[in-house]
Amino acid sequence: MHFLRTPKPASLYLAFSFVACFAGPVVAQAATPATAPTPEAVSKQLPNNPKIEEVRALPNSNLLELRMGKSELYYADASLKYLIKGEVMELPNGKNLTQERIAALEAIPFKSLPLADSFTIVKGKGEREFATFEDPNCGFCKKLTKSLLDLDNVKIHVFLYPILGPDSVKKSQNVWCAKDKAATYEAWMLKGVIPPDATCDTSALDRNKQFGLQSSIRGTPAIVFKSGKRINGFMEAPQIDAVLAKP
Repeated sequence: MHFLRTPKPASLYLAFSFVACFAGPVVAQAATPATAPTPEAVSKQLPNNPKIEEVRALPNSNLLELRMGKSELYYADASLKYLIKGEVMELPNGKNLTQERIAALEAIPFKSLPLADSFTIVKGKGEREFATFEDPNCGFCKKLTKSLLDLDNVKIHVFLYPILGPDSVKKSQNVWCAKDKAATYEAWMLKGVIPPDATCDTSALDRNKQFGLQSSIRGTPAIVFKSGKRINGFMEAPQIDAVLAKP
């Protein structure tokens, strides 16, 4: 998976310089804080007062979940003495509460996708839909394109998301302006046929980038299913088929 580099708030690193932290999985304890403090109250306890979007008391534990940005999670004890960086596991069922929460926060309602700013690749009847965000120079995107050849009865909405530099932008522009976007894209991704130069209105690419940033899509490929479920990274065709088979 290829990533878009986004700077972390300096205040967050400073917070870790002054507050005790722990890395790695944390086991949820039995007690639960009666009420969660406000984000403002927690922020005041940390150096440089980093912006905290939400504070939640984790059920059946003595932990508070602190959300910064869209889906960046940290934890604190109820007394706000310790700031914890890591994943919370619920025992004995082994449920990863952190990953479960991030998946919920990063879900993208399929109806919110600006499909007019994508092109479609249809295989078979195209009755099963999902969307991808891809960079034409992303190796795992090329692997995904090849893997998708094994799927049938799908309609894939491809959002060009050039985050790997100027050449990615150029290739994306040429694909978007091609008479047959899908054929031009697959020729490049599967056979290495460079998209020929073409010109047109490419503002869709700017909108894709804006949508991706707002949705915290930091890397390619990213896959969005009709359920809103989002996968960050490559999936094999059988795995995608299994997700599509679920009601």
